[in-house]
Amino acid sequence: MVGPASAQGSPIPDPFGREPFHHSALDNVDKLNTRQPHGVASKERLAKLAIDVGLAEVTRWKPRMPENLESSGLTAVLNTSLFAIVGAISLQHGAEAAQQVVREKILRRLGA
Repeated sequence: MVGPASAQGSPIPDPFGREPFHHSALDNVDKLNTRQPHGVASKERLAKLAIDVGLAEVTRWKPRMPENLESSGLTAVLNTSLFAIVGAISLQHGAEAAQQVVREKILRRLGA
């Protein structure tokens, strides 16, 4: 019976006789990572990335208030545009190509 490690590093036996789940496919997964996906790819960060790469200039949409693009939903439009591009790559070239684009072009620029 192996439980959570104590301060000295020795396992503490579980009082109920439970054993932690173990599978070889999960050995290389960092189970204690404190960085969550919503912190890496928030709507605001994705919209800023889209603006930085020039997506706002080539996206065709009619804002409700042209003098205030943020109140008109610019963040939602840019997020949807990014998702649409990734979806189109997935449909045209497959999921592996889309995953590669997300990893190399989006997540890397977001600092993930």
